[in-house]
Amino acid sequence: LRSQVVQRAERRLEAELSALAKQSGSRRIAAPEHAPTLRGIRQAIDEVSLRRELLGAILPLLVQLDQPTPAAPQLAAMDASELVRLNASLSARVEACGALLAEYEALGQPAPPGFRSWPVQEVHARRAHLVAKGPLLREIIALGAPLGSPRLDWSMPEWSEERLAQHAEALRAQAAETLERREHSIMLGKVEAAFWRRGHRRRRPVRTHRGNARPYQPRPRRPEGWSEGRGQRSAGRCHSRAGRRPHPCS
Repeated sequence: LRSQVVQRAERRLEAELSALAKQSGSRRIAAPEHAPTLRGIRQAIDEVSLRRELLGAILPLLVQLDQPTPAAPQLAAMDASELVRLNASLSARVEACGALLAEYEALGQPAPPGFRSWPVQEVHARRAHLVAKGPLLREIIALGAPLGSPRLDWSMPEWSEERLAQHAEALRAQAAETLERREHSIMLGKVEAAFWRRGHRRRRPVRTHRGNARPYQPRPRRPEGWSEGRGQRSAGRCHSRAGRRPHPCS
């Protein structure tokens, strides 16, 4: 009877090892060292079951962190204590990255590329900068949006408050200048439109040759010898001389 119980425990251990190998993508996983007794087999079963549970929690964390999954033999070779430490570190990084992403979303800004691969200390430091300098950063975002630069520089949260204040003041002056230039352009456009409408009402429209409009009549050509002022008189004299009869004594 005892041998049958041991055999059932060994088959259960083999099933746990097969499930762990399938879960990690490995072909085969060696059984942990254990005593060939029923108690030793049950301890090995508990360890393999814990490794399966930890591996099931670690794989989604790796996906959330945009990290490539370690090689199957590497994951399969880890014991329960190593998997526990890996799960704790990955969980801390996922939580820190989620908090940092929430701060960037509150500012309406995208998170820096690759921030999920940062060390946990760097992620916490960046979030602390965002929380402490949030009002200045929001002011910079609001001032930069009308100027065509609504996004923050990736390193801007790490600037000192004095430098951020100077940058905000420069953006404020630039925004005032842009607004003044825009208002001047709008006013100039309104004045030009008013003059155009006034002139358009007073001036008669240009009409083509239709209706009562007189057709174009070309001006007659002037005869040779025509001059201004004396042209008509000289022309008249020529005609009178041409029409006079000769004297009979001549």
